[in-house]
Order: sequence, then C-alpha cells, then structure tokens
Amino acid sequence: MDSFEFVVVLLAIIIGLGVAELLTNVAKLIKKAPTIRFHWMPLTLVGLIFIAFLQMWWEAWALHTVENWNMLSIAHMLGAPIGLFIMSHLIFPDELENADLKAHYFRIARPFWLILAASVIVASLYWPLSQGVATSLQENISSGVLVIIALSLAIFRAERFHGVAIAIAGAAALTDLALFSWRIAN
Repeated sequence: MDSFEFVVVLLAIIIGLGVAELLTNVAKLIKKAPTIRFHWMPLTLVGLIFIAFLQMWWEAWALHTVENWNMLSIAHMLGAPIGLFIMSHLIFPDELENADLKAHYFRIARPFWLILAASVIVASLYWPLSQGVATSLQENISSGVLVIIALSLAIFRAERFHGVAIAIAGAAALTDLALFSWRIAN
C-alpha cells in the first residue's frame, strides 16, 4: 500500500458517509412525502451537495501524485469533505414527519452557508499551502464567486435573494463541473 492508497481511504469514508446521509434522507423524504411541505431551495442544495461529493471524489485522483504526507496536509485535505458531510446532515430536518423544508432551510441557513464558505476556502488553499502547487485562474474565480455567494447567503435572509443566489451558485457549480477534466490519467 502506498501513501496515496492509505490517505485516500479516510477521504473515501468521509465522502461515502456524506453520500449515505444524503441518499438515506432522500429515501425518508419519499416515504414521508404526504406529510412534508417541500420547497425547491433545500432540494436543489441536496443535489448540489451530491454533485460536490462526486466532484471531490473524482478530483481525489490528483492526490496520487503527492509523495509526502504529514498530519497537517491530511487534516487540510479532509477539511472540505468534512464540511460537506456536516452540510449534508444540516440540510435535512431531524424529524421529517410534518416537516416544512423551507422553514428548516432558513433555520440552518447561516451555519450552512458559513460552513460552505469555509470549506471552499480550505479546499482552494490545499494545493498552494499543503503542496506548494499553484491553482488556475479559473479555479480561483469559481471558488471566489462561490465564497462571496455563500457569505452573502449567511448574512442576508430575504427569500428572493436566497432563491436567486442559490440558482447562481448552482449555475456556477455546474459550470465548474463542466469545465474540469473528466479524464483520469497517470
């Protein structure tokens, strides 16, 4: 077992737990659907969190080139997946019976968006700080836009603003997803 295989196991466990959290709660939403007041914003975020986990897992392959790991670089690398895991738990109410997804979303919006902003910042700084490798302008722009949107959503509570900002964040995330490499190569 090389160092990449050793380190990526913990990353895969955290991503797997997050995906399991999302899928389990989506199944519960389906079971309890007649009693739930649905809203598009949290459901859109569930989809975007899933895509973020998928992208994070896919991009983990780049870590196979890292030869030297230490506890700090491992902790740094795990920061964003841990943030996404917490977000995947926060986005669902504890009790789904008679849940109002919109009301729940606005109850957890501030910590949700602050965790996203912190996760994006941690992820964006991984390669330059932990590995001394510069990131591309495109990566920095899309990350910067996402941080600004997340911080704005943590501050402002207007429903219309949240709707527009979530749509923009979703478009930015999907654009970022469409632009990164879809090939795994050695």
